[in-house]
Amino acid sequence: MGKIIVDICGTLFNSNTTYDFCRFFFVNSKRYRILEIIFNSSFIYLLNAACFKLMRKDIKKIILIKMLNGYSYEELYNAASLFYDQYLVYHKNIEVWNLLNYYLQNCKSEIVICSATLDFIADAIANKMHIELHISSRLLYTLNAKCKGKILVDLYGMKKSALQAKNISPPFEAVFTDDISDIELLKFSVRRFVIVSHKKRHKWDVLLKKSDIINYKYLYSNA
Repeated sequence: MGKIIVDICGTLFNSNTTYDFCRFFFVNSKRYRILEIIFNSSFIYLLNAACFKLMRKDIKKIILIKMLNGYSYEELYNAASLFYDQYLVYHKNIEVWNLLNYYLQNCKSEIVICSATLDFIADAIANKMHIELHISSRLLYTLNAKCKGKILVDLYGMKKSALQAKNISPPFEAVFTDDISDIELLKFSVRRFVIVSHKKRHKWDVLLKKSDIINYKYLYSNA
């Protein structure tokens, strides 16, 4: 059975699910509101962008994950399920969902969610979508399933090896992504769907040409 590899953030949903979940989860937190004001400053934005470019470190994400310290997996999963029902369902990238439904109805293919979002978020989304195969970044938990506020496994840029570790190897039936780090997945896919905004179209044009990828389709985000 062919595998359709699907990203979450910016692909299934017009959302950075880690950031948006934390905003949802800490809606009544004064500490979070102060952090958000700091995060929205131009200086922190530029600093975070520089750290990510030079060291692949998302400082904002690291700080937000630290705020999850002490919460149980069950608490986070249940909150993520509410987050799906009350936020994500209103931020679907409709064209992506329509194409996935078409594939499920007309092709013998299986959807695999592969995303660098946090484990409990990916688990909740996969459950809501009735998708068995899903791979995501993993948080560090105590023996009694309390989050320690740290990432154990970061899937960013590591999706191909993570899929192979689950015996999911190319060629893939299709890949849906908006993530530039997924270029290696696109290279080994029969069909390639790249979710873009008009602002990021040129960046993708250059990358796809550099990677000698010519057969692909742009899907424009309904942001």
